[in-house]
Amino acid sequence: MNRDATDQVIEGLKPAEGSVSEVAKLFLKLGTIAFGGPAAHIAMMHDEMSLRRRWVSEERFLDLLGAANLIPGPSSTEMAIYLGYERAGWRGLILGGVCFILPAMLMVLAIAWAYVHYGATPEAGWLLYGIKPVIVAIIVQASRASGPRVVFRRVQPGRADFCKRIVGNVDRERVAILAASEEHQC
Repeated sequence: MNRDATDQVIEGLKPAEGSVSEVAKLFLKLGTIAFGGPAAHIAMMHDEMSLRRRWVSEERFLDLLGAANLIPGPSSTEMAIYLGYERAGWRGLILGGVCFILPAMLMVLAIAWAYVHYGATPEAGWLLYGIKPVIVAIIVQASRASGPRVVFRRVQPGRADFCKRIVGNVDRERVAILAASEEHQC
């Protein structure tokens, strides 16, 4: 294959060009406000990029999510990289990943520094205890928003009750996840 033919193939694979600055701004925002792990991050990305801004279609977003789940590593970071590429090419790929990771890295660094210096005080314990419900609320809100679009099958009748009896007195979310899972039979 000659160079011209190769260039034509590569041109056909290039994403629609968007502004690199809009990719950077969006992923800095998401990297700053996204708490709760990859599921919450991906739900927020879906809301911003597929529903609000319409940068990618619902089908394309789910395709990218499937690809992110096939390779090892944090799927939310992989999604930031994929979506940055979809919007603004190679520069979007790099900026999407860096801008998504950087705020969390700086926050963890600041919290680690504060914990080392003030972690033994009683006030620090209460502060950390108070943060947990806020993070749980963020995860629940994000899951409610994207859950119905991503989960395609229903929980089999009686399966949740069976899991509840076997597992015992645990939180409802864990039982729902176990009951909906095909791989983890109770």
